[in-house]
Amino acid sequence: MALSGWPAPPEVPRPLAATLAQLAATPDDAPEVEPLLAAIAQLTADRVGPVDYASITMLQDEQHVTVAASSELARAVDAVQYEAGEGPCVQALAEAAPTVAPDLTTTMRWPAFAAAARRYGLTASMSAPLYTGSGECVAVLNMHGRDLDSMTPVIHGVWLIYHPSRPLVSSRQPSPPLDDGGQELLAGLSQAVAVRTVIQQAIHLVMARDDCSARDAYLRLLADAAATGQSLLGAAAHEAANEQRDGI
Repeated sequence: MALSGWPAPPEVPRPLAATLAQLAATPDDAPEVEPLLAAIAQLTADRVGPVDYASITMLQDEQHVTVAASSELARAVDAVQYEAGEGPCVQALAEAAPTVAPDLTTTMRWPAFAAAARRYGLTASMSAPLYTGSGECVAVLNMHGRDLDSMTPVIHGVWLIYHPSRPLVSSRQPSPPLDDGGQELLAGLSQAVAVRTVIQQAIHLVMARDDCSARDAYLRLLADAAATGQSLLGAAAHEAANEQRDGI
């Protein structure tokens, strides 16, 4: 709180958090999706101290593709996983769930990926799902770090965003506190999950009201948004408000 007579301190820009939340509210086929993904990869590497390299994996024509990366090393690590058909990014995209490699110095999982990661000096990695407006996991954010201790709280924190009632079981427990960038990453992912929840609730309301599929309900929300000049998130919030009003 600002002292009386003194101006309030300026808000610290949080572009990573804002971009993650924006992606979750963006229609699946909007042209902004890939630029947002590219920004997320670069901002993650630039702003989250423990994350030395970041990239984005998508499926295109049933092939894994790196659509954005903070460096060529990140692309190389992805390519090893695509060729082997296994690794954190491949599994995270298939399961639409976070996948972790919390200690690459000892892991026996994904041998091709782990060996390549160690050659590149990486000690920990994780991949986290990213959503667009329909709620589908369209991509995963891959994060790699060279310092095991500093990556540990990032991995545990991201995991809890997606599994709040199921803490990550790991031999390593977070010790150093998250830096500002790590806190921004968690805030952005939390906001993205919250946005997705609002839109999903509206989709289910439309499904129940109109007796239609989830896909059709999503398309009807998009049509409502366009007809009323609202965003998809705005149309979803309006749908929920109408339901609450009608239920009173």
